[in-house]
Amino acid sequence: IVRRYMCSYNSPDFLFPPYELLQLAACVKAWNNAEVTVIDAIALSLSEADVIARIKTGKPDIVVSLTGIESIATDLAVIDLLKRNTPGVTFAAFGYYPTIFAEEILKKTSLDMILRNEPEESFSTYLTARMEGSDVAKVKGVALRDAAGRIIANPDERISDLDKLPFADYSLVRGKKYGEMLLGGPLGVIQSSRGCPFQCTYCITTHGRKAFFKTAGRVVEEIKNLAGQGIHFCRFIDDTFNVDKQRVRDICEGIIREKVKMTWSCLSRVDTLDEDVLRLMKKSGCVRVYVGIESYSQKVIDYFKKGYRCSEINDRLQLIRKAGLESAGFVIVGSPYDDYNDYTETLFGVLGSPLDFLIATKLVPYPGTPLFEKEKDKIIFELMPYRSTFMHEVSSGEVIRLEKEIYRRFYFRPRQMMRLLKVFMRSPFQSIMLLMSFVKFLGKKADRKEHPDFL
Repeated sequence: IVRRYMCSYNSPDFLFPPYELLQLAACVKAWNNAEVTVIDAIALSLSEADVIARIKTGKPDIVVSLTGIESIATDLAVIDLLKRNTPGVTFAAFGYYPTIFAEEILKKTSLDMILRNEPEESFSTYLTARMEGSDVAKVKGVALRDAAGRIIANPDERISDLDKLPFADYSLVRGKKYGEMLLGGPLGVIQSSRGCPFQCTYCITTHGRKAFFKTAGRVVEEIKNLAGQGIHFCRFIDDTFNVDKQRVRDICEGIIREKVKMTWSCLSRVDTLDEDVLRLMKKSGCVRVYVGIESYSQKVIDYFKKGYRCSEINDRLQLIRKAGLESAGFVIVGSPYDDYNDYTETLFGVLGSPLDFLIATKLVPYPGTPLFEKEKDKIIFELMPYRSTFMHEVSSGEVIRLEKEIYRRFYFRPRQMMRLLKVFMRSPFQSIMLLMSFVKFLGKKADRKEHPDFL
């Protein structure tokens, strides 16, 4: 499972390092001179008992956890278990749902504190106040119980100058544990911007609709820092890496000028793809671009407020192919706003596309998104136990059936299989593992309640 501020994802073929924790760790080491240990129980295959033992051995003052989205209820239950078994330790959490539902989570769990939105400055200020003996209940961006037991949820403030954040500290984890799908590792992650200015109604952004950016020079230095630690592959986890085309050019030119040897990938939108920029990205080490397509039905695209015409999607994707880069496209199937004609348009759209990889998902209504606010009377949401579904959504079994169909039709074409043969030659072991996962996915019963992930 990959946990990030904006998502949690079960995947059989890649694992990201816990970037947000590594960034937070670097900040409190630099700003507070704190002694920090990071336990990535997922990468190390640790049980709850293993983690409890490590906490007891390390004897920390505070344990901070990053919670996922779909995994929120399980994450909070594990935190409760850890706290019961390690008395005297302060437990804090941050993430998307803790930011939105800080008071509810504090009422329903044994958590001592929540760091709302961007945690770096608020946690550093909290540590300073705690060490000085001043009132921690006044720290901005913190939610906790005061001396009287009342829950205080202070508003947060955005960090506008991202350049002042120290580089995420990868010395705290085992880099060889992390890798990208069919590209290998060791994998490092960089977030060169926070927030997304686009208005997609269904999407959780990392920290809101206003975007702040690291300067190109700072990003290049961060890439050099990763390379110096023996990391060979980097994934930019910006919501939309290509928002500012000139900044992307400056980053690429800086990588080339500094002769940094780094292979990298990023996430983009269809309408931010530019041929000249893509060629420069290729020259600087980029090998793959992920694109949120979502649908080839103009009706659905307009409902999601993607802001472009479906007729331009494949022409734009072709620019990625012309630049010599791999492309991976995300589509949403089986949403309550699709009828079979919309699904068919998407099916034939991807079959006519130059995509190398296709990733199909179902639509989930997340609190805090415009879609959720617009349709909340039609949505069932519970935090603990976690549930977020449309009242009259397409059944899970039907969504899985549609996913299987679009995957079969896309991947089992002679042309696509020839493309994948090249990938197999590059990454034979991981290709076999992914193929086994694919076969297992296709064999899942369509009426099962649990919705499995394939990629």
